[in-house]
Amino acid sequence: MRPSWQIDLKWMLGLAACALIVVSGALFSLSHVTRRDIAIPMASALVSAGIADRVSDEEYAQVQAVAAANPGSTVSLSPVALSFSGSEIAGLDKQAAASVVGAKLAGVMYDNGEVAAKSLIVTPDPATGQEPVKLGPVGALNASNHSMFTQLFLAAAALALFALGGVAMMARGWGRLGAPAFILALASAPLGVVWVAAGSAIGAGEAGEGVFAQNAREAFKGAAGDLGTVFLAVAAAAVISGALCVIGSAMSMAVNKAIAEEPVVEATPAPAPKPAAAPAPTGPLRASASIAATTYRVSGTPQIVSKSEASASKQQVA
Repeated sequence: MRPSWQIDLKWMLGLAACALIVVSGALFSLSHVTRRDIAIPMASALVSAGIADRVSDEEYAQVQAVAAANPGSTVSLSPVALSFSGSEIAGLDKQAAASVVGAKLAGVMYDNGEVAAKSLIVTPDPATGQEPVKLGPVGALNASNHSMFTQLFLAAAALALFALGGVAMMARGWGRLGAPAFILALASAPLGVVWVAAGSAIGAGEAGEGVFAQNAREAFKGAAGDLGTVFLAVAAAAVISGALCVIGSAMSMAVNKAIAEEPVVEATPAPAPKPAAAPAPTGPLRASASIAATTYRVSGTPQIVSKSEASASKQQVA
């Protein structure tokens, strides 16, 4: 039986591994959401709504007239100090043009950070009663944060693997694979369920919903769907591995039981071979053998005499 401290250490490593896997999953989620191909569409959809709300129809009509008349000219929208060619918005409505400007601002924010993006936001005249465009939580969607979350994820994942390795070393037999698989499934499945539920909660939106809200909704649903698929796939692989370990352990126990119950048959030693009898002498050997030696005891001392000598001795005694 194992010492109690080994059992306690195994439980501690298992709980630590489970917690580290959850932390790794959260950091992986943040790293995924802050990827460029996901972060910019999400930030653009939210920022574009603020830009469109702060551009009046009259102002946009003037900008559109300049862009249509001279597509090569440089134009801009008042809420943001970003210049672009008239050909980029020529023929577009105000919301579509705001999406173009919002994508440019989101790109600056992702590459250079939230401070650089804020420096391009124009403070409106107080007489208008408008507030400047606010970045809000999308300010965290930048390359610097993506790099930080990625590095933290790798560090947490390495610690989780170390803890899982400790659990495997403390386990026995099929448990060396089954115990880590069980912990991985236990920690990954809830993360997958959370992201799938989050994607479903976003829904398809309402019929009269604006284009910016729809774009933000679709961007978030795509990210949530990707993360849910990844975590559920990891959990499914861990469950399959654990099930195979259970089956293998059961088969090993059945085989060992069958071997233990099989009767032991002791081998009977073969009898030792009898020595072969010497062949009887024939021919000249048989004639010479007739003069055999006879042993007599005289005064307690054995003597060897021939048959002729024995006959002569008998006649003398008589």
